[in-house]
Amino acid sequence: MDPVDFQCSRNLVSWRRIPKERRSAKRRSIVHTKVLVDSGIYSVVRHPQYLGFILFVLALVLMSQHWLSVISGMLGSALFYKDILREEQMSVMKFGDDYKRYMKMVPRGRKQSKLCTPERG
Repeated sequence: MDPVDFQCSRNLVSWRRIPKERRSAKRRSIVHTKVLVDSGIYSVVRHPQYLGFILFVLALVLMSQHWLSVISGMLGSALFYKDILREEQMSVMKFGDDYKRYMKMVPRGRKQSKLCTPERG
């Protein structure tokens, strides 16, 4: 047996020994957050996860260099962007003026982000 296969099967067996209560314990969901997070990566870009997805799709398109992947990449990026807009509407409804101020301070994506503009001063 391959050492990697052995380790994976050993982990699965040991997982079964964890009490069911701990395995299915309710975890805190980010969907139910009560506080607007504007620190860390969220102080640079409002939607880092979507930006990562779009960059990943772009990388796949550039690696495959096929017209079909270009079309599917554009479609996928457009759907991610639509999700960004929907999520922003939900956040405005949830957090109100705080989120509107956050939207003015922090760019939506990489195009306008602080990562691309040098600090002046």
